[in-house]
Amino acid sequence: IEDYRFTCLVFGDAGAPNNACFSVKRVAEQYEASLPKAAAAVLLNTILDDMAPSVWTVQEAIELKRQIVELFEKMDMVTHKWASSHEKVLQGISKEERARNVTLRLTEDGIEISGTQCLGVKWDTVQDQIMYSMEHADTPRKGWTPRKVLGAYLKLYDPLGHVCPFVVKARKMFQKF
Repeated sequence: IEDYRFTCLVFGDAGAPNNACFSVKRVAEQYEASLPKAAAAVLLNTILDDMAPSVWTVQEAIELKRQIVELFEKMDMVTHKWASSHEKVLQGISKEERARNVTLRLTEDGIEISGTQCLGVKWDTVQDQIMYSMEHADTPRKGWTPRKVLGAYLKLYDPLGHVCPFVVKARKMFQKF
């Protein structure tokens, strides 16, 4: 019997996403002393393959990006899909590295508001606002039934918990059943 061992992550394997996240966090811990901002961003602001750190100043954002790129280069990984709500930060990011814009909504005047998505949530980078939408949120013709309320609130994707206070009533309603 011969034993074989993988020496790298096998993508496509069922456990690959978990292994990749574990590996990235492990390397961040190793470089916490030399790249403290990048390590903190990876350890505290990463969900699966998205990272959404927030800083107060443009200089902090530029330094954080530099450290994150350096950290991922140590793992032979390339970062991409960068987004910022500040134009000066975006000037230091090539078009190829930027997150692609998507249409978020149309205004009453028919003007298209575009932004990007982060953690599966729409982000208007110009106004620096996170937006949530519920498809078919109009009142049903025959009124709201428990089944329709359940269907509507389960369609809402909220990984950050921002909308949680607004769906508590719907959840409490279903605790009675």
